[in-house]
Amino acid sequence: MFSGPVYEHDFVIRNATKGLVRIAKIGRSCKCTAVLVDRDKLAPGDCTTIRVKLYTAKLVGEIERHVTITFEPETVEPVTLGIRAELIREGVSVVPKDVNMGTVRTRCRRNVKVQILGRGRWVKLRWIERSAKWIRAWAEPVAKRCVVGCKDAKIWEYALHIEVDARGAPKGYFVEFVGAHAEAGPRPYAYVCVKGIVQK
Repeated sequence: MFSGPVYEHDFVIRNATKGLVRIAKIGRSCKCTAVLVDRDKLAPGDCTTIRVKLYTAKLVGEIERHVTITFEPETVEPVTLGIRAELIREGVSVVPKDVNMGTVRTRCRRNVKVQILGRGRWVKLRWIERSAKWIRAWAEPVAKRCVVGCKDAKIWEYALHIEVDARGAPKGYFVEFVGAHAEAGPRPYAYVCVKGIVQK
């Protein structure tokens, strides 16, 4: 993920008790988070959405933040929501970082999103690296856009196609990688872990 934008994620919590539950307090481990609650009173079986926003303008590196929700009555256990991320100012980011191909008998393909962030400039994908010959990988440009809320941040987005050809692969479990390398920047590459089982 890139440092600068505001990210948000919706968590859903459910009242699994037999009585009425009310959200009494929301604690944040950092002022860089904001929490919006859909509704604070839950009848048995009811659900509510907790939207957590993460402001990343001043954050860089690996981060872990928590939001703790306490309830009334106090006999209901508190719920802790966790946010983990690696934030970079410039360079290459891949989502997801782990790709499970499952059981491969002939060929199997998965797509990964690659984003390359440049500060004040467009940075292109330079080349794709792969750890095994029986893994094919190629990228197609999808979009160029500026990051909302971060004027100098420019993202070039690619679809990275990863294909495992079981005909050339050894039988059994495998863990390999595909790397995406950019032209320049303080973090000019990122890797995707590719795993699965080859059956013949």
